[in-house]
This record gives sequence, structure tokens and C-alpha cells, in this order.
Amino acid sequence: MSEELNRFMAEKVMGWETKDVYDGHYWIYLSGTEKHIQHIKEANGEWFAPSSYWTPTTDMNQAMMCVEKFGRKFGLTLYEESMTWLVDLPEFEIDVENESAPLAICQAIKEALNEV
Repeated sequence: MSEELNRFMAEKVMGWETKDVYDGHYWIYLSGTEKHIQHIKEANGEWFAPSSYWTPTTDMNQAMMCVEKFGRKFGLTLYEESMTWLVDLPEFEIDVENESAPLAICQAIKEALNEV
């Protein structure tokens, strides 16, 4: 499920395309503004990162990139309560709970996008 959700976040939230390049590895196309993601490579003016390094469901920094891209305009709120992370998107009447903050963020954003 995480791999599928990671891909959803790349394509639907970040707006990236996917391509097969470099020895058949699956990479995510980047605009060049996300150069701080590990293992970025440039080829013919395009920026690539291996899909295995795009893991917003487990990487809080990458989950926050998704919040920056999506959540600010909809007032995404993240808070911790009794060792559980809660994400609130009041505009969509969405509340998500998970033990993992990055996963809760990704689940809430996906649920909201599926309602649009």
C-alpha cells in the first residue's frame, strides 16, 4: 500500500511524471526545484530521482513537501495525541489517525483529493 500511496503523492500531489531511465530503474521526473531529495541526477535538462527515494509515507520531510504543495491552501492541521498522529482537513471534513505522522498526512491528502 505504501508504494502505491508514494506514487499517488508524486503524481497527483507533486505533479511529477514517471519515466523509466538509467538501467531500467523506475525514476520520478522532477522540475529541478526539489534538488534536496537524495540521488538526484540530471539528463538532457531533466531531473530524475529513483522512485525508491521518494517515500513521503515514511519520510517526514517529504510528507511536508506534500503539505506545502497541497495542505496550506486547505488548512491541513497535524497534531499528536496519546502516541497517535491526527490530521485534520476541516474543509473536506476529513480526520485521519495513524501511529505514523507521514502516513497520516499522505492518507488525509489522498482522501481529500479523491473527494475533489
